[in-house]
Amino acid sequence: MAPFLRLRTLSILFFSAVSGLLSAQTITGVVKDRYNDVQPGAVVRLEGTRAGAITDGKGMFSIGSVEAGSYNLRSE
Repeated sequence: MAPFLRLRTLSILFFSAVSGLLSAQTITGVVKDRYNDVQPGAVVRLEGTRAGAITDGKGMFSIGSVEAGSYNLRSE
């Protein structure tokens, strides 16, 4: 592969990776029950994806590397 073509290919891959990182978002929140009590250890999932998290001792969760968009969350 010619040096110019190799550099061009690497540049395209680099910018694709950077743009992918810039478009990724993090979803954070707190899971509470109907009595407004936090729910430690609850499983939170983004419907239609494999992404999810488990809440900490304060009921808080964070799901990283999520593409920008609209999602439904489900807690179990």
